[in-house]
Formats: sequence, structure tokens, C-alpha cells
Amino acid sequence: MKRYNATRCSIRLSLPHSLLVAVLLCCSAASIRAQEYPPCVTQIGFPVYGSPGGIINITSLPINLPNSFGISGTLIVNQSTVWTGKQVYMFGGAQIQVSADMSFELSGTVLEGCDKMWKGIYMGGNAGILMNNEARISDAVSAIESRGSNSIAVDGGDMTRNLYGLNFYNCISPLIFNLPDLEINGTGPLKPPYPGQSPDLYGPRGRAGMLFTNLNDYLIDNSSLVTVRQYEVGAWIKGSAGTLQKTRFESIVWYNAKTNGIAVLIDGLAPALQIGNTVFDCDFVNCNMGIDVHASAFYITSNRMTTVNMGIRVRNSVEGYVHSISDNNIDGVNNGIMVNPNLNRTIHINDNTISRAAGYGIYLSDNTTSLTTSRYQILRCTIRLERNGALNPMPNDAAIGIWVTQVGANSEDIRIESNYVYLPGANTGTNNTGISVTACHAVSVRKNHVIQDIPNVVASHTGIYYGNSNFSILSCNDLTNTDKGLVVAGSNSSTQISTNRFNFHTSVGMLFQSITSSFFNGDHVHQGNLWLYPTDASNPGAISLLSGPANALHQFIVDAAENPAFLPYVAGDNWFVDQDNTGTTVTCDPYAGVEGPAEERSERLAAPDHEPTGIAPDIFPNPSEGSFTISWPGEEVPNARLELIDPVGRLIYAAKIDPENRQPVQIDGLMPGVYFVRISDATNGHSSVSKVIVQ
Repeated sequence: MKRYNATRCSIRLSLPHSLLVAVLLCCSAASIRAQEYPPCVTQIGFPVYGSPGGIINITSLPINLPNSFGISGTLIVNQSTVWTGKQVYMFGGAQIQVSADMSFELSGTVLEGCDKMWKGIYMGGNAGILMNNEARISDAVSAIESRGSNSIAVDGGDMTRNLYGLNFYNCISPLIFNLPDLEINGTGPLKPPYPGQSPDLYGPRGRAGMLFTNLNDYLIDNSSLVTVRQYEVGAWIKGSAGTLQKTRFESIVWYNAKTNGIAVLIDGLAPALQIGNTVFDCDFVNCNMGIDVHASAFYITSNRMTTVNMGIRVRNSVEGYVHSISDNNIDGVNNGIMVNPNLNRTIHINDNTISRAAGYGIYLSDNTTSLTTSRYQILRCTIRLERNGALNPMPNDAAIGIWVTQVGANSEDIRIESNYVYLPGANTGTNNTGISVTACHAVSVRKNHVIQDIPNVVASHTGIYYGNSNFSILSCNDLTNTDKGLVVAGSNSSTQISTNRFNFHTSVGMLFQSITSSFFNGDHVHQGNLWLYPTDASNPGAISLLSGPANALHQFIVDAAENPAFLPYVAGDNWFVDQDNTGTTVTCDPYAGVEGPAEERSERLAAPDHEPTGIAPDIFPNPSEGSFTISWPGEEVPNARLELIDPVGRLIYAAKIDPENRQPVQIDGLMPGVYFVRISDATNGHSSVSKVIVQ
């Protein structure tokens, strides 16, 4: 252990040769980067403990450490230690290792790199770190590196200019991170690599704020938001399973030629438990991509995204799970949710709100038209296509609210139901489409509402486009104010189009083009499709440009009183002209499950309806050790349903709530993790979600 003073790189000749070399190296680096990071040796009058490449125990340090000192080599924390209010300078390549069963507390202490990067704090197992009172770790390869089962708690602190903030790996035991008031900031430039370190690590920002590798069960459990900003990847989750919640990702963007900028990157399953990852109650601001899931199981719910290029992308998810993307709010985006490719999977995309989307709101594809076992649903999503505030905005032309393409499935496994798509006619974008179904097999498109705020023929928007598909159902959709209501092109084989509603279309209510002969076979049924209300008598609002035999369409009901200029392009008994509306038979409610009557739409667009059911449950105890009780107030909601969802989105308990006999529900034998209790009300489509933690 040696002590020296240095001013302006002057050297006391009494220093050992090895330390003299180290000081000279620091001086050399200072001449290059002095304005960015003055090296430690230009500080006046602080001692340095350890030696380059050497090892020193913390018990060998003075009992009364000075307020400022340096560490060179490896410091072993071989007894539980508290450093309060210290300024510690870490020389290039230095490291702090916390031994098993030891704790290391940094209270208002700053660990800062010198002229080069240092390795960081390392825990090899059964160790713990506590940061509080604005403690800080900076300029390390990994601010905290943990192998196996260790613990970390933060109550006021930050990690700055580190290549990795938290780097945890190879643990089969549950890990719980309590990190309120932690900021992980990768803003560079990072300090140069120490000798022997890869030179490509130096850059304008860090690699990943949080890196979790081969963790079987982790939980970010915070009372307030953790903030991760200015990294290539915010949270990189590799071959792991657990729950990431209450984390804010900010300014996770591309730089130079790097093709990342992903706030949460989930890649692979946990090696032992084979369960997935939950991303819950997180904020994403100014990110290239919010969440990217690859080859994993997932449950993504209740997150908020603002100003992102891509909201959520899912690729090659794992078979055997019910994956879920639900209750997320994405605002200011080029593309909202992309599910592609995910062959033979079950994915639910429910109750999401996507606003100011310039490209597409939701895109789903298997890249195949052959029959598969895929089961997808897009339910109760609200999407607004318009000029946006994305990080790199796209022109809002040829945008699509919900686009399902190249999906092959049996029966009604693909459901697009009860969604609301808004196409502003005053928007400068053109040729946008509310819902597009192309090259698909057996898709159910029901009870969707597509509206353009004002009729505008220049915008030339389309309500629903259905092309080159078959064996599908298009029924009970409400299409209003677009240039064209429904366009059917190149489709065939037993597709049913029935009981849809068309209002105020500037060009045409329904357009058929390039239809193959098989589209008109006897299995094809159309009935009660047209309620046409043109803006004036000069606009017929009727079907036009029909290519194909006249008997392809039959049993359309047209209110002649409301359509004085109705001019069908086909003749014969297939048209029913009803003078007094008595022949119109409504077989379903096109507003069910979507936005309400016209007078309520403007308010609902401004504030989408996500009110709770009114029967939010009481959960006790919470947290629990695997057993808890769910009870609720005595309000009567006749169609309420209780569901318990595990950390990867699997439904593990469901029951209808008896409004007259509300006995508490006892749940036992649960593995550690975060579970979600959902109470849904089938009468009005509302739902509430509560969280319960099993430790």
C-alpha cells in the first residue's frame, strides 16, 4: 500500500517503479483527453491503495479512510463495510470484489473512473450491495456485475457512463431487485479501455443499462420508477425469465451505424424453468423501439410509450403459451405493434390504445397462406392514424390501422373484433385504410368501427380492404365517412359478408373488383348489408364498379327514402328497395364492444374508456408466500369474471363472479413471481387489473 501526491503530472522519484509507470501512463492519457476527463493523478493530495495487477483486502485499509482516495488493482471486500461520503478514484482496470456473505454499502459515496475504464463491482455469490443517499458508480465496464445469487438494493443513487449498468447472470434462484430512485445513464463519451480490454467498447454511450443473462426468475420490484437513458439497449434480457416493471426508458436510440436503440430486448427462454418474461407498468420516451421479443414467452401489459419509431415487435414466440399484449398506451409512433413471424402461436392483442400512428397501428403476419394452428386475436384496440410525433416521423400515406396478412388458420382462430380505428379526413395523409385483410385463410372481422372525422374525397381513405382471402366472415362492422367503405378484391371461397353498416361515403359504400368465379358460389351469403346515408342526392352511395356476375350479390336492403339517387349497377331480384325501413332487420349491434353512439365519439377519442369495473378486488396478503385471498365489495355486476394470470400470461384460474353470493376466492400453491388479477365486465367491456406478488 503506497501513498503519493501529484500536481500537473510531476512525479516524486521515491515512488516504486511499477507505480511510477502507472502514473506516467495516466499523464500520457491526460495529454490527449485532459479537457474531457482530467486523470486522477492531477488531483492534489489523495492516497492510492493497492497496486496495478495486485490484490488488497478491505481489512488492510486504514480504519479511518480519508474522504478522497484511489484504488489500483483489485480490492477484496472481506468484511461487511459501509463507505459514507467518500470520493473514490478507480484506476484503469481496477475492480472491487464483494466476498460471499458480505455486504457493501455506499452511502453518498462516489466511485469514479480515472483516465481509463475500470472493471466495476463484482459479486460472485451470496453477497449484497446497497446504494443510498445519492451514491454514484461511473466509468466502469459493469457498474455492478453479479454471478449467481446476490442482492442489490438502491434508495437514491445513479450509475453514469458505464458500458453496462447492472450485469446479472447465471442464477437459478429468484432474484428480487429493489431499485427506487435509481438512474442508469449511459451518456458518454465513455473513457478509453484499460490495457487488455477490447478497444471497441469505447463509444458515445453505453451498451446496455441492464443486462440479465440466464436468470430463471428475476423481479424488478420498485415503489417508484427506475430510469434508464442513453444506452444502445435499455434492458437486455437473454435466456431469462421474470418481471420487469416500473422502469422508465428514455432516449434509447440509434447512433452512428448501430442498428439497435431497443429499450427492452427479450431474447430466449430461461434455461431451466422454461417460462417467459413480463413487462408491466413501464414508460418509454424517445426510443427507436420500445419492446422487442424474440424466441420467448411474454406478457406485455399496462405500459406507456411516447415518441417511438416502433412500439412493440414480437418474433418467433414460443409454442405452448398464451402470449399477451394488453392495455398498453402507445402515442406518437411510426408503427405500433408488429407480430411477425410467429407461426403456430397463440397471441392475444387486447385493449391497447395506439395514437398518432403514421405507418400501421397493428401488423400481424405468419408469412404463409397454408393452414396452421395459429390462434390470434385483436380485440378492443383503439387506433388513430394521423401525423405523428415519432422519433423519426414517417409520411402518413398508405397507412393501415390493423393489417393482417399471410395468416393461415382453421375456422375462426383469427379474430379482429370490437376495435375502433380513427382516420382523420383533415389529416394530410392520403390513401389510408382502417382494417386490411390480405392473403389470409379464415379470419373473423366483426363489430369493428372505422370512422373518418369528416368526409374528404381528397384523403381517399378506405374503411375495410379485403383481398385475396377466403373462408372468412366480415359482419356487423360500422364504416363511416371514408371515401370507400368496403373494398373486396381477388377473394373467393365461401366468404360471408353480412349486416355491415355504411354511412356517408364520398365515393362508394361497397366496391367489388377482380373477383374470381369461385367467390360467387352458393356458399357465399350476403344479407342486410347496406344502410346508406349519402351526404346529398348527387352521391348515390351505392355499389359501383362491380366486376362479376350480377347474382354474386343478393338480399341488400336499401332505404330509398334516404337514398333518392340510389343507382345500383346490377339489376334483378337481388335488390330490395325499402321505402319505409320496415324491411331492415338488424341482426347484431355494430357498436357492441366499440365506441358508443355518434354524440359520444369525440369525448371517447379524447379520453379512451378504460374505467375499472367498479369491483376492484381486495387481495390479502400482498405480497404473499404462495397463498392469498381475493374478495370484493358487494356491488352487483351481473356479468363479471375473475381471472388469475401468471407471469408469462397463462390463465391459471377463471370463474364467473356470482353477484348474489360473493365468497372470497382462496388461491394456494403458487410459485414466486408477479401475478395479475383481472376483473372483467362483459356488459360494458371494462376491466381492472391488480397485481399480487408471491415471494
